[in-house]
Amino acid sequence: MATMREAINALKKLSEMSSKELAALAPKVFSDKILDSPIGPQFENRFNSLPAEVVRDHFKILVDKKYLDGDQLAKFFISAFQEMKPPKKKFTFANIKAREKISRLFFDFYVLSGRPYGQKRKYAALLGEYFTGFNTNTIYKNFRN
Repeated sequence: MATMREAINALKKLSEMSSKELAALAPKVFSDKILDSPIGPQFENRFNSLPAEVVRDHFKILVDKKYLDGDQLAKFFISAFQEMKPPKKKFTFANIKAREKISRLFFDFYVLSGRPYGQKRKYAALLGEYFTGFNTNTIYKNFRN
């Protein structure tokens, strides 16, 4: 853990950087380590009524199991939960052999959200519309009733 002096020095360095230098640092903000912090990657959850922290904690296992890196997960959060718009290029899991575990994680998220009536397809689309190798209709049919 950084000391107070180290933190102050780091803030001073940041304040002296140009906007171009700060922009170059932006991808590093969503590294795997930031997921371990209490604030984690920041996004506004407009998808449902769960706090962003609950969403983040639920899907963090994707990084822990190395299916995604921290940057990919952060971009997924922004795209799916804040912007609610699938990316032009879908995200890809590193270990596609874990399809059933990944599908189960997304189903569990639907359950965690209270199984909102009439929205099962919307939750299936979190996997089918955002990740390669998954089809929303197939995921929807496989979600338990």
